[in-house]
Amino acid sequence: MTQQERNEHRERMRSMKSYEECKAYQEQHHEQMAARAKERGGKALAQPRRDACGGLKK
Repeated sequence: MTQQERNEHRERMRSMKSYEECKAYQEQHHEQMAARAKERGGKALAQPRRDACGGLKK
C-alpha cells in the first residue's frame, strides 16, 4: 500500500461506528490486498494478529 492508501485506510477504520461495519470493511479490504498481492506474484497475506475492530464490541 502507498502511504496515502495507508492513511485513508486508517481514517476509514477510525470512522467505523459498529463492530459489524468494521468487520465487513476489514474483510473486504483484506480480500482486496490479497488479490493485489497475487497479481504482483506475492505470497498470501497472513491473518491480522489482533482484532482491530475489537474496541467496537458491545
